[in-house]
Amino acid sequence: DLHLAAGNLLLHLLGEIDFRDSGRVRRAAMVRGPAQLDGLAKFESSIKANPQNPSAYLSLALLYEREKEVEIAMEIYERALKQNARFWFAANNLAFLLAENSNDRTDHERALNLAQGALKLRPGDPAILDTLGWVHYRVGNNSQAAELIEQALTRAPDAAIINYHMGMVHFTNGEIEAAKDLLQKALEIDGDFYGRDSAEKTLKELG
Repeated sequence: DLHLAAGNLLLHLLGEIDFRDSGRVRRAAMVRGPAQLDGLAKFESSIKANPQNPSAYLSLALLYEREKEVEIAMEIYERALKQNARFWFAANNLAFLLAENSNDRTDHERALNLAQGALKLRPGDPAILDTLGWVHYRVGNNSQAAELIEQALTRAPDAAIINYHMGMVHFTNGEIEAAKDLLQKALEIDGDFYGRDSAEKTLKELG
């Protein structure tokens, strides 16, 4: 999905993370197969060889996201921002994960600040517009959510996650037909995206 696809960009990030000393990483690694472990080892080796290797940090964080190890990915983005506060990709992804995985008001306020800051650095970026819109949706600001996610959808009409987010905004607003169309499109575009289970459940409820 668009959130993960953005990770293919090579961005400038300085920092060092010693993943070998993290008990949570070791426990997570125990449940992975050879391919996943090879990927983790590759990026950890790259970081050890060059502690200021930005692509290794990004790749490792995204790998944990794909493996649903959200807490570990968030720790990586936190460290990234400590090293470079203008690192918009880390700010955007951390904002998204905070909004998606927390119901805490403080986390949502921070997510708003992170996403707003990222958008200032990357005006018009559909991934960030979508993130900011989704954070607004999660805190109940449906009008702001609709405006921002609509802008994102105009720029990336075939991004499954944006169609899903816009569909959920329509659903919450009682705009059933529009919600059904967008949720169905999201499911047809991409086999896996954040919120797929929710999209399927909501579409089933709509009949």
